[in-house]
Amino acid sequence: MEPGKSRGPIAEALGGTARQRGVKLGIIAACITIFLLFGASALQRGSSNAVNLASGQIGALVMLVLPGFLAVVIAAILAYYAGLSSPDAQSGAGGRDGIIAGSITMLLFWVGQTLFFVVDDIRSPQGLEIGSFLGQRLLAALLFFVVGGVLGWGGSSAAARRARSILSPPGSVSLTLTGADLDQPDALNQSIRVTRGEYFSQQEPGERQGEHPDGAEGDG
Repeated sequence: MEPGKSRGPIAEALGGTARQRGVKLGIIAACITIFLLFGASALQRGSSNAVNLASGQIGALVMLVLPGFLAVVIAAILAYYAGLSSPDAQSGAGGRDGIIAGSITMLLFWVGQTLFFVVDDIRSPQGLEIGSFLGQRLLAALLFFVVGGVLGWGGSSAAARRARSILSPPGSVSLTLTGADLDQPDALNQSIRVTRGEYFSQQEPGERQGEHPDGAEGDG
């Protein structure tokens, strides 16, 4: 089975290198993130921002947390798929290629997330505090870079394990069993020779020459 034939049309469209897959999937993750975050922000403007757990007013909290959580989950899935669709993993060798693709995917997701936070902070009454904002976003970039690499490596390793199980020769088990069956006659002949040797070694010299145990000559 050739490795290239096991790749689907989506994996073929993403490209053959880690950077190509990472950039394309990262752009998708960034666009989805921008759509979710800006859409939730637009919907939240026309509604009350008050949160009251006692009275059940949690709509603002849901609109604040849910879009960001969904964006992170989608980006993580795409980073995993960036490693899973690696051509090297399809041939049974995963690792570095998946790490690069997953890290690029999550970094571009971080770019889309950062763009929303910049616009949202500029529109806020407090404005944008450059110092604290840059520190938080750089820390988030490092975190997403590491998480993306781990997810990409996990996807690449899973694809490599699957490829190795598919590419392993199906006749290896039958050949092993056949070889074990062929060895059985040699073992049987060896056991027969050992048994005969023990039998003759236990006989007296006269018995081996055809004499009776009482010293009389045999009929033969």
